[in-house]
This record gives sequence, structure tokens and C-alpha cells, in this order.
Amino acid sequence: MKWNLLTSETTRVVKLPDDIYPIDLHWFPRSVGGKKQSHAESFVLTSSDGKFHLISKLGRVEKSVEAHCGAVLAGRWNYEGTALVTVGEDGQVKIWSKSGMLRSTLAQQGTPVYSVAWGPDSEKVLYTSGKQLIIKPLQPNAKVLQVKIVNISTKNWNTPLIFDLKEGTVSLILQAERYLSSFIYIFEALSGKPLGDGKPLTHKTEIVEIALDQKGLTSERKIAFIDKNRDLYITSVKRFGKEQKIVKIGTMVQTLAWNDTSNILCGIQDTRLTVWYYPNTVYVDKDLLPKTLYEKDASGFSKNPQIVHFVGNQITIRRADGSLIHLNISPYPAILHEYVSSSKWEDAVRLCRFVKIIGKWEENVTKILQAFDSLNNFNSPKFWATSRKVNLVLSHGKE
Repeated sequence: MKWNLLTSETTRVVKLPDDIYPIDLHWFPRSVGGKKQSHAESFVLTSSDGKFHLISKLGRVEKSVEAHCGAVLAGRWNYEGTALVTVGEDGQVKIWSKSGMLRSTLAQQGTPVYSVAWGPDSEKVLYTSGKQLIIKPLQPNAKVLQVKIVNISTKNWNTPLIFDLKEGTVSLILQAERYLSSFIYIFEALSGKPLGDGKPLTHKTEIVEIALDQKGLTSERKIAFIDKNRDLYITSVKRFGKEQKIVKIGTMVQTLAWNDTSNILCGIQDTRLTVWYYPNTVYVDKDLLPKTLYEKDASGFSKNPQIVHFVGNQITIRRADGSLIHLNISPYPAILHEYVSSSKWEDAVRLCRFVKIIGKWEENVTKILQAFDSLNNFNSPKFWATSRKVNLVLSHGKE
């Protein structure tokens, strides 16, 4: 069955024979490099009889392939749609061509493989093996990485878990997004030392969700968090002996996420999706904040939707039934962010003229003022020199 996420209407895609019991389904990639694929509406269906089936958008079974001894537990297209990987109860991991021809048997083990995923470059495959995750390159004789899954005891939260990381260096530390605490401790990832004066960021109410922006110098990074009253706040990670200003920018916020490349924030407020194109506006003039917002009705997202990620100009939202919604926003604000951070004033003016968004002039001014910490440096010659440059840009842009 196929569901329309906006109207909730259902249509039948394919009627399978009574002896086929489907297990997994994966749609063919819709586009590669912005170009729509010719097979974009087709999908692969794995079944308990050891076969996978290539099915067209019209519901016609184009091809059925004997793939494994026992059920085919998962099947996934790579990101380009040029290859398919399947795993099964027989413990085998197999690579197939787009047309269903066997290319290679990547792995063979004594236990069933329940799940599989491609690496982002489509050169590696991640699959399960008992209590281990295995990353295996497609190239023969390449190094195989094994990761053991650890059962974590909850009897004593004061005892830390210590892992011996023999392979490589730590490049990412991710903390649980949801917890109950009124304190936020900030550390440098490389040294493990507290950032600034080491004092925690204190909030009057328990915090339930937190997110750190992904762009800029450490001292300029911002934290957004939701408290148990569902109010959304933003503050800076820079803390040196003074009380840091915490500003509320939203209410009734259920979920939030920062963009992966620009300091653009999105969240679901009550029955609408809100995008703060430049939330730092509140540090200069809070009245300008509404001019930097984009809002969209979210009443059709069902109850308790969650933002999965915000990549590029696409926001992915998971509904309560597990289905995913993909929303696109304008790419221009992110481009403008990049131009301003690189001091490409003429390009910024040209972009604003092109899209004819007058409200973005205030956003441009605000970003520049914030970049020089204008709240504390109004007497700085550098600040006033930058202000003159801003006025020049604005005067040219409004001609």
C-alpha cells in the first residue's frame, strides 16, 4: 500500500501471490546530482522465500531473483542506484547489479544478518553479525572494521564506561538529546577540559532537549534548548566570568534541529514548522526576529512529529506512525550566510537583488553586528568601520 502523507489516502501498489511474505522494502533513489532517475518510482521487495523482487511503479513484478537460502532479511540500494545489497538468514551479504545480476558475495558467516546499510560513498557496507557491527569495503583485501555492541548497565550511573579505542582518533562526541537537568556543561572535545570558566550554564527550569549549532569558531557557537515548559531558548557557549544572556525565541516547541552547514535553526511550534534563518538576531534587536522567520502549517504532520535532521535545504520529519516527511526550504538564506561570513558583500547584494527579499537586509545587518559582538564593542573602531561598510552595502542594494 502507498499512503499520501497530506490526505492520508491509500492506494494499492502491488498484489503479491499468496505464497510470498514480504520482509523489507526499499525505494530506488529518486535523484542523483539533482537529476531524476529513470527508475525513481520502482523498489526492491525482499521476502521469506529467499527471493527479492524488482517492482515497477505500476505494481508489476519485473524480476524475481533467488538470492539466499532462507529469508532475505534486508535489501538496500546504494545512493547512486547502481548496486543493491541483500542479507539473509543464511549469513551471506551479496552485492547485485541494478538489473538483479549477482556481482559478488561480500561476506559469509554462521549467523543470520538482520540489517545492512551502505556507506555514504557506496564503497563500504555496514551489516550486523551477532553483537557486532561490521564495516566491510567492497574492494578485496581491504581492512574490515568490527565494532562490538556493549550492554550498558543502569544499576550505577556514577560509574563511567571506559572504551579502549585502538582504531584511529575520536572525531565526534554525541550526547543524548533528551534528558532532565537544569544545567548544561560545555567541554572542548579534543582536550576534555571545560570551556570558558568551567561553570555550567544554569536554567531556571529543567531542560529536555538540547542542540549545538554546526558552524563557526568555538567562541561564537550557540546552543538552543527546550525546557519542560516547551519554551525554546538560545544562548552562547562563550562564558568567561559573567552571566550569559539566555533568550527565549519560541514557545510550545516540540522538537528542534540546527542546519548541518549554516547556523539556521528549525523547530515545530504547536501546529506550525518554524525556521529561524538567523536566530542570533535576538542579541541585537529582538523586534527584528520575526523578519527572519519562515513558517509552514504543520497540522498535517500528525501528533508528536520529530525532526530527524536538517541537511542542506531539506528538513526530514518523522511522524508518530514512523513515516518520513521531507520538506524543502529556500536555499538562498544559507547562501547569504556563506557570503556574509566570507565578506563577499557584492555577492550578497547581488543575491538579495536577485531574490528580491527586502527583509533579508535587516538579517544581513544583524549578522555582521553579531559577528563583532556588538553588544559589548560599540566603542570599537573596528565595529564602526564595519557599520559603514554595512550602510554602503544597504544603500547600493536599495537603489
